[in-house]
Amino acid sequence: MRLLLLTIVLCISSLSRGDYAVVIQKHSAILDDVASDIISKIDNQKGIVLDINEFNASNKNKFELIVTVGEHPLSAVNDNISLQQTAVLSTFIPRSAFKAAPNRAAIFNDINLSIHTKLLSLIFKDRKADIGLFHAGGYPDLENEIHRINNETVLNIIPYKLSPGENPEKIIRSYAKLNEIDAFIIMPSPNIYNTNNLSSILYALYQHKIAAVGYSKGLVDNGVGAVIAAYFTKEQIIYTAQTTIKDFYTKGRFEKHIQTPGIANIAVNNRLAKSLDINLDHIDALNGVINE
Repeated sequence: MRLLLLTIVLCISSLSRGDYAVVIQKHSAILDDVASDIISKIDNQKGIVLDINEFNASNKNKFELIVTVGEHPLSAVNDNISLQQTAVLSTFIPRSAFKAAPNRAAIFNDINLSIHTKLLSLIFKDRKADIGLFHAGGYPDLENEIHRINNETVLNIIPYKLSPGENPEKIIRSYAKLNEIDAFIIMPSPNIYNTNNLSSILYALYQHKIAAVGYSKGLVDNGVGAVIAAYFTKEQIIYTAQTTIKDFYTKGRFEKHIQTPGIANIAVNNRLAKSLDINLDHIDALNGVINE
């Protein structure tokens, strides 16, 4: 352990002011690979991969930029008062984890509403469609985004904000029947969906002949699930992080403070779509990807 800490100290001492750290929760094959991939394409600056304990033991003021991978490292950085003036790029986090500040930027790993609505606008290309949506707050500018979508597209999103303790499984059937929705957007939210209730919610939507739009390939692949899903791959998020770091050192600041990868992958369940009389011809023409 002492040898490892000595090695880290020596590595950090070789960095100059202007270099950066990529902070992960704990060293593992997966996280180390992600962090190393982020560093691999940055040619003119030195980067070092540190877990939270190593980062806390380091001379943090040595870094001009800190890149965090996941929520736990971001919390560790946010809780450190001495780093308030240091530029921080957060990656692989949900929108709810981000706190906006002039020297903070984030690359979210949860799909954004604009991509979901693009897909639905293609499915319901020729008619107005009512779209269901549960949320628990914490989504930046959600009301403004819904207002824009309802005014500018063929969609009419009918949001429902769940109160703390409300069970989405118990609400979904009455909500779907009351609003006569054509489709339902499942936004990634640990405060609403989990492995226990998600399958029940998807099945309830299926029984009501309502198409579910999800946020991961797994929601499409598992039998009665989502008809279609848009999702970001690990490689897409890493590429966006690399580009953002390069831009930061070129321009001396973050040009964009909130980002997702510009392209999302699409997965479809054609058999389920057919059983619900959903035409996916316009989706199939996209060849598996959609631009933000």
